[in-house]
Amino acid sequence: MASVTQATKKTTRQPVCKHCSIRFRTTSINAIYCSRNCKERATTQKRQSTQISRATNSTFFYWLAAECERAGTLEVLRLHTVESLVTLYGVYKLWLKANGYGDYKKFEISHVSPVKGKGTLGLLHPDNLIVAPLKMNRSHGVKHFAHGKSILRAEIDHRYAVDKGSSRKGTIDRIVKFIGAEVVTEVVRIAKIQPTQRYKVIAWLLDHLDSSIPEHCAHLATLDSLSTKALTKLKATLLDKEGVFSPASFYMDEFTVLMSEWERVAHSCRADLLPAFQRFQSVVADLIPTDELLQALFNMLHGRDDTTVTMMMDATRELSDTTAVVMEDIPATVQIPPMRTTVASLSLDGIIEAEMPYMIPVLNMGGYIELPDPWTNQSSKRSIA
Repeated sequence: MASVTQATKKTTRQPVCKHCSIRFRTTSINAIYCSRNCKERATTQKRQSTQISRATNSTFFYWLAAECERAGTLEVLRLHTVESLVTLYGVYKLWLKANGYGDYKKFEISHVSPVKGKGTLGLLHPDNLIVAPLKMNRSHGVKHFAHGKSILRAEIDHRYAVDKGSSRKGTIDRIVKFIGAEVVTEVVRIAKIQPTQRYKVIAWLLDHLDSSIPEHCAHLATLDSLSTKALTKLKATLLDKEGVFSPASFYMDEFTVLMSEWERVAHSCRADLLPAFQRFQSVVADLIPTDELLQALFNMLHGRDDTTVTMMMDATRELSDTTAVVMEDIPATVQIPPMRTTVASLSLDGIIEAEMPYMIPVLNMGGYIELPDPWTNQSSKRSIA
């Protein structure tokens, strides 16, 4: 007689959906959501919560909160999109980098249209900001030449006021609501914004690790998986605090920073500056910037046209071409590196013998080039008639 197998009856459960809180019927012992739609929404919500947490605990958003307090209103963040906020984050990173990630303070984020303008409020927007030398920015004050982004003070909604001494954490929460949680989430995802200390350490490591060195390459591959404590220890190691190896020192001069900002501004909001930038890209490496040229660059980035900068760079290029002819008479046995010239004259009075490269004056303009002493294998300052 054939045996009869009885079908096992599955037990029906009635759990509460973890997303919508509605009770549902299921025979699955693992189901926690009532539908695929609720599961997807819960996953999105969890991801958004993680991204928002990263934002609210980052140095970038603490800086935004400080700037809102300085302006006295959240409306200083008007007109932002995901793209503009990602660009603003890039400006903020350049500012950190130019200041050696806190090792010194030589640069500030300057406003083209000032925050405390006459009847206007300069916005915290990349089209209105320039990473500039601290002294120039302080001297510039609240002057406004042209361009930038601003709103009329008469249009400011007092519901978005930020009082002096307000809780930074509370201000950040208000910023997220003002900008929109979805926008903030996308910005964090694209820009890879990290919590405070972690971001600063990772940014420093990315600047100092060399992918051409196998040991560094191994570190680069594991950065995202390391804890903040492990990252800090790695930084200490790179600084040779544990005697392993030392990275090259990092430094950005004023000319490098201003040229970087010229390129960004020309491509983003001031197309009138792009032709001049493209024209002089090839001679930038041969320039010794004077105070006058640096100031002209600062003024141009703050609204002036490129006339003064163009004239100064043209003069420098002509001087460079002239010195190239003069150098043809120097003996071929002397190795001469690429020429560097300057628009303003440099005084050679008081030059004494010292351990440094030769100084060769160029015509009567005071320019010079540097080269090693081929006879003694030492370096010294020499003038050549």
